Amino acid sequence: MVSFCRNGEPLGVTTHAATQIDLNFCFQEGVGLTALAAVCFMAIGNRFLFIRKRPNLPEGMTHPHRMLIAAKMILALGNLATAITAIVLAGGADEPQAVSTYLAWILTCLVLALALPTHYLEYLRSRRPSTSLCTFYVVFAILLAVRLRSLILLEVTDWWFTHTVTQLSITAVMFFIENFSAKGNDLRKNHQIVATNGSSVRESPEVTASYLSKVTFWWVTEMLLRGRKKALDFADMWDLPFTLRSRRSGDMLQEAWDYQCKVNPQNPSFFKALLSVFGPRLAFNTFLAFLTSGMSFATPLFVQYFVNLVLARGTPTERPAAEGVTISIMFLIIGLASSLIMGQEFHIGFTELTRCRAAVQDVVYRKALTIPSHDRASTGEIVNHCQVDANNIAQTLFNVLDLLPTPLTLSIALYMLYQQVGWTMAMTIAVMLAAVPVLGYCASRMMVLRTASLTQTDGRIKAINEAINGIKTLKLYGWTKYLRARILHFRDQELALLRRVYNVLSIQIGLSFMLPSISTFTVFAVYSAISPPNTLTAGRVFVTLSLFRLVEHPIQGLVWGWSPLVEAYASVKRIGRFLQTKELEVFVERTNDLTNPAAIQIDNAEFFFVDDKTVMTIDALTIPRGSLTAVVGKVGMGKTALLSAMLGEIYKKPNGGKTVINGRVAYVSQTSWIMNGTVRDNILFGREYDKDLYRKVLKACSLVKDLQVLSHGDQTQIGEKGINLSGGQKARITCARALYADAEIILMDDPLSAVDAHVDRHMFEAWFHPDHGMLRGKTVVLVTHAVHHLADVDHIIAIKDGKIHEQGTYAELMSANGTVAELVNEYMAKRQLEGPTSSSSESSDEDGSETMSVSSVSGANKKSTEVDERAGIEGETRKVLRKSLSRASMNGIGRSAPDFVLEDDNVAGNMGPDDENNEKNTSGKVSWQVYLQYFKYCGYSYIALSVFLSLIGTVLGIVVTLWLGMWGTASSAGKGENVTYWLGGYAGIVVSNSVISIFAFYFSLAIVAIRAARKTMVNLLDRIFRVPLSFFDLTPSGRILNRFSNDQKQVDTNIPAMFNQCVFLVFQAIGILITIIVATPWIVLVLIPITAIFLVIQRLYLNVSREVQRLYLVYASPVYQHYTESLDGLGVIRAYGHVDRFESNAEKKLDNASKAFYNMISTNRWLFVQLQIIGNLIIGAISLLAVLTPTSGTAVVGTSLQYSLDITFMLSALIRMLSQLENALVSVERIKEYSELPTEAPEETSFDLDEAWPAKGAIEFKDYTTSYREGLEPVLKHVNLSIKAGERVGIVGRTGAGKSSLTLALFRIIEATGGSIIVDGEELSKIGLQDVRSRLTILPQDPILFDSKVRENLDPSGTKDDAALWHALEGAGLAEYVRQQEGGLDASLTSSSLSVGQAQLLCLARAILRKTKVLVLDEATASIDHQTDEIVQQTIRREFVGCTVLTIAHRIATILDYDRICVLDHGEVAEFDTPEALLGNPESIFYSLAKESGLV
Repeated sequence: MVSFCRNGEPLGVTTHAATQIDLNFCFQEGVGLTALAAVCFMAIGNRFLFIRKRPNLPEGMTHPHRMLIAAKMILALGNLATAITAIVLAGGADEPQAVSTYLAWILTCLVLALALPTHYLEYLRSRRPSTSLCTFYVVFAILLAVRLRSLILLEVTDWWFTHTVTQLSITAVMFFIENFSAKGNDLRKNHQIVATNGSSVRESPEVTASYLSKVTFWWVTEMLLRGRKKALDFADMWDLPFTLRSRRSGDMLQEAWDYQCKVNPQNPSFFKALLSVFGPRLAFNTFLAFLTSGMSFATPLFVQYFVNLVLARGTPTERPAAEGVTISIMFLIIGLASSLIMGQEFHIGFTELTRCRAAVQDVVYRKALTIPSHDRASTGEIVNHCQVDANNIAQTLFNVLDLLPTPLTLSIALYMLYQQVGWTMAMTIAVMLAAVPVLGYCASRMMVLRTASLTQTDGRIKAINEAINGIKTLKLYGWTKYLRARILHFRDQELALLRRVYNVLSIQIGLSFMLPSISTFTVFAVYSAISPPNTLTAGRVFVTLSLFRLVEHPIQGLVWGWSPLVEAYASVKRIGRFLQTKELEVFVERTNDLTNPAAIQIDNAEFFFVDDKTVMTIDALTIPRGSLTAVVGKVGMGKTALLSAMLGEIYKKPNGGKTVINGRVAYVSQTSWIMNGTVRDNILFGREYDKDLYRKVLKACSLVKDLQVLSHGDQTQIGEKGINLSGGQKARITCARALYADAEIILMDDPLSAVDAHVDRHMFEAWFHPDHGMLRGKTVVLVTHAVHHLADVDHIIAIKDGKIHEQGTYAELMSANGTVAELVNEYMAKRQLEGPTSSSSESSDEDGSETMSVSSVSGANKKSTEVDERAGIEGETRKVLRKSLSRASMNGIGRSAPDFVLEDDNVAGNMGPDDENNEKNTSGKVSWQVYLQYFKYCGYSYIALSVFLSLIGTVLGIVVTLWLGMWGTASSAGKGENVTYWLGGYAGIVVSNSVISIFAFYFSLAIVAIRAARKTMVNLLDRIFRVPLSFFDLTPSGRILNRFSNDQKQVDTNIPAMFNQCVFLVFQAIGILITIIVATPWIVLVLIPITAIFLVIQRLYLNVSREVQRLYLVYASPVYQHYTESLDGLGVIRAYGHVDRFESNAEKKLDNASKAFYNMISTNRWLFVQLQIIGNLIIGAISLLAVLTPTSGTAVVGTSLQYSLDITFMLSALIRMLSQLENALVSVERIKEYSELPTEAPEETSFDLDEAWPAKGAIEFKDYTTSYREGLEPVLKHVNLSIKAGERVGIVGRTGAGKSSLTLALFRIIEATGGSIIVDGEELSKIGLQDVRSRLTILPQDPILFDSKVRENLDPSGTKDDAALWHALEGAGLAEYVRQQEGGLDASLTSSSLSVGQAQLLCLARAILRKTKVLVLDEATASIDHQTDEIVQQTIRREFVGCTVLTIAHRIATILDYDRICVLDHGEVAEFDTPEALLGNPESIFYSLAKESGLV
């Protein structure tokens, strides 16, 4: 019977040949070659099956390689023939060959046979060398080299020797040919790899790198050399490989999640979806992790060999030097192989991390675009899913690699320990089992604390996001300190939880330090106690220490691996719940049927926003194609709900009914939604630029003059949400967007309320003129409070209590004497009462027409009036209106620039782009000021103590190993009988080291890090709240939010850990080098050149890594800014049908961030592998010198070898950690940048200001001049005004006249560049901002609500009682609404809880609550109907008797009863007198404005 091994020998690993250690032949063939062939057959087979499905490359790519493939095919055939020859010769040999021989070579033939077609397909269809083939060839060559050495040692010269030399030669040549078979330029059409930013592609060299270049990461060197010459920018980065693109990854994850929802709709598993997408690569990476773990078990065997070699020197058992050199070379090769495999393992792990993070972010964003804008999680929470949760989940794909091999690694290590110290190794198991309950407790506490901490983080980010978005309101009301207190409350809770997390971490870190040390101590203590004296020899000590080194890693993996898994688990649950959020039901049937006479049709439908509470019921509604339909009604009646029903932005009750839209839709929302970008970007909104259409739109929306004023024309960056635009400008830009869309159906939600009366007239004429109106012929639904336009529309719908109360033509509804007639009569009655008789010298025809219009409308309640009369009146009214509008257009209403202005490319928008708000990317080394700033945050004395504790701990760690080495050496010499002495010293050092290390970690994190975290956050928050408002004009909120989220997280958690690790590694590396030099002095000759190489590597790496890290941070911000912006404009995006475009834009920004991250991880892997190579060279040099030179003794040599095993890790970790620390400190640099921004004037008054100031309210402007920012033209010029106490002053003027600037100046939002403002005898510039803003009151143009309770929205300071709050709500007409809400004053409000009109009434309630002597109304009633406007005016007259009231008004009628009128023109006071006096002068500007409003 043929045995598995030759001559029936047992299967062993090693044997002796010619007095030297050698690998057993049976092991070489039966295990080594068989395992290689089996694994590679599967790997190459998988590659063959994959590549056979791909199309052929263009001939231009394959033709230059035709000679190479011919050589490959010939050599591959020769390789196969040589392997077959081995089987044939073995069968014909005189002696029977072993089964292992036949098995190995038959499997090898199968692999070589499969290699033939694979080589050919690789030539036809792949650009890169085959990784599977190259791996097979290189390992096969190594096995053949080992076989050749065995044959030489055994002096075998027969056909086996010839065969081995031949096979080795062919295999080596095959490897080098395959390695350099990459194809260059990609000539494929429609190739997938395109640049993420639309520029020319800088393809990653990884795509075509040779096998050697790939495994050593030499392909990265090209970028490092470029980075040495210049500071890299984004264009210098390699583009993102297609497999890492967010679209591809997101599609795969979305498909997997949809499948989970299908198979388990009640409880779909997001974890299973993730596993199905990323599981295969994770499985392969796990295989690599097991492989490197297995290779690590060779280390204790080599340590044992070298220690025994040194001990045996000069004795009869001394080993040959040649053998020692061979073992050293083998040690080096295994170390290098392990390092290269680990490099690939990490690279795959990080690229999968990139894929996973992008996929999760993409899926979350897609979901966010489908949920209702009125019923969703806060923007901050959704952004947190994309930031924190996506990162937690992605990190787990990498962290899990440490945990999966742990059970097997631990089992093998314990078995090898048993071979060294017997059953005393059970002490290790006992110690680990004792630690399990503690680890379980830590894991459960970490889960609870992390979840609670994330909740507080969500609250903090949400509050900061609200504060940033409402910063103008906060400043105007003087509420920044209250919002600051609210944010810091979240922060204090967050840090308190973080401290508790660090307490648990201290237990974990203690276990990670103590478990290996205690295990080692208990094993040695028990072993020395039960064994004969001097049994614990040096060889046993150092082999055991090497094994404990292997045990230490899995133990620490068990300790530390729980924390990220717990965080990831919580994040998976959170995102899973979010993805199950109710989506907006698609009930609107959208068609492109332009022949249907009905553009919009809604039948038998009920709609609701939340809680199934019906807000709109429609029995039948048809909007005829091409008609202009006005929707009117009082505040809160359901006008916006009607548009939401048409758009599908509301829930529909499942009671049948239908909504049909026939045509493309454009939408103007009530609250203007402006993107962070240029004016042109906002108007074009993704459409191609049509010069003629664009010009018409600019004229129709009165934007020509605005572009003329803006510094970069329509290329001016207008800031996120248009924060640096007036309300009117924002409204006109959103209107221009709708006009430019050229849609068949336009839905407008009160767009004209935010513009001046003359602009209103101009725009209405430009849009709806019967002959040349841009929107004539289109279907327009116009929600409006502008009653004076009703006579000029085709159809009117009146909404009352969520129902269509009446609808019809103007004449029909006036005859019906219903809601519309009531609104018109109220408006006309107000005009008759407040509008004085005209003294105009206009023609009698015009006067008569106007009189007829007024009389006809005011007489609408006379029941005897016939419908045909109404039709006549309607015609006359329209005639008057068109005459008025025509005059306005001819007279240059709004002072629009003449046509030639638009011919100027500079003004038309073809100037260079405005890059003022582009984020600045610093370059170069992080300055020492940044380090010192961080140390200052921590406290210099605290840092010094932390470093000192780390130094003591490191020294004690080295002393422990030296002590054990001395004990082992004494035992080897027969002098180790005094166990108590050695054991006692050992115990003392271990305990001291554990205690000091635990305390050092606790002190650095729970005390020092928390101190820095608190100070950085407070400083940043204080500065952001104190910067001038102009800062927010140019800075997107996403960029600011990134400082408070990502950058602050770096300061909170990453930087402290990195700093401690760096300190530890520096001291550890110094100690190791000293120990190595003492043990083998000749190593200095090797260390000198290696150190030079090390420094070169460090410099090359740091030059690039700094810039790449900064670029990653810079390009991460736009991702979250885009998310925030999209969530705020969901309704508009969906209405225009641009969801796909915004998804595409989000993916481009994601890919840009991933591109920077990919370049970063590539340079990191380059560094890791190069330093691993250096470390292995040092280990090889030490082992060679131990063999070839005299040494300083076994203890020192053993310690040197023991620590040299860590030198690879130490060097690699040190430089990476130094680089990561520097890169992380970029976050400190970014926080420091914002913490040093110039601030506004002091908040506190420097002198004793009277508590009652201002007691009267007298205001005086003395030669006052101001501008928005330094270098800009003044917006107010030499203003001189004297406003008496208690006076009511109306402020009017055309767009850009400076009306809002005047109010901003009064609240010191903008500061004087000349002159002064005096209120009640006190100069405002000398009074603290908090006193100024808290003692004056404003009703701003844009009402802002906070996601908090009603009482907190009214009174953030919490100083008013409930009675005062209800009084304020009663005065504002909101008390009844609030009483209907669950919780009353404690009911929660969100930005979508109230209509814009109701939100403005809530702002009025705030003003009533404050009731200061000075009240400013900044176009505060623009978004409410005339009746509610009248309520507001009456409330102001009643509640603010004796107060000074300044009102900026678009509706001239609202200020006709004021004491005086201030007319501004180009930033100067043009007129200031009583309304009667100004109206009595036909030449006055105020007279022209009143006439344009139809009041004279």
